[in-house]
Amino acid sequence: MAPIALLIAGLAGLGLMAAPPLSFRQSAFLPGRNGPPLGWTVWNARPETAPRAYVERVVNRGEPGALAISGAGNAAANGGWEHSVPGIRAGSWYRFTAFYRFWGAPAESWQVLARLDWRRPDGRRAGEPNHVPITTPDGEWKKCTLDAQAPAESDRVVMQLYLSNAPLGTVVWDDVSLEEIAAPGARDAW
Repeated sequence: MAPIALLIAGLAGLGLMAAPPLSFRQSAFLPGRNGPPLGWTVWNARPETAPRAYVERVVNRGEPGALAISGAGNAAANGGWEHSVPGIRAGSWYRFTAFYRFWGAPAESWQVLARLDWRRPDGRRAGEPNHVPITTPDGEWKKCTLDAQAPAESDRVVMQLYLSNAPLGTVVWDDVSLEEIAAPGARDAW
């Protein structure tokens, strides 16, 4: 082993070298053996409010497959896709980004939802979830993004992509990422 590799291995083994910043990115969503893409699950509170969640094969941002949610004619439909990301460091800052296309319902601002649900090692919530309110146009797609600090005791985050109360609506999510970022600087006082 080269001397520099030995040094790095030794420092990491002693806990003197920080873990690399967390980076999760996915832009190709292909069905797994049991249906959903690997690592993704479908969530809803009750069977009678379950939307239709599926892998969309035609509408995407470039790579095959995207995560789709449809109200499927159910006015009470509420739910969608979620993915747990381990390796979160409490107190560190993270940038969530996802792109979506939405059609078939009039109230996108409260029918299409993305949020970060921070979790502790025991699986319980670590603070309140962060809703992702910032949406900007990006061609035919919309980009939603949020910079958030991981709460104390959190060791993972569940990224959640939802459709709510949109019986005729469909949302397609693609290019989902979560990256550790530097803490933002102090804001200027007014």
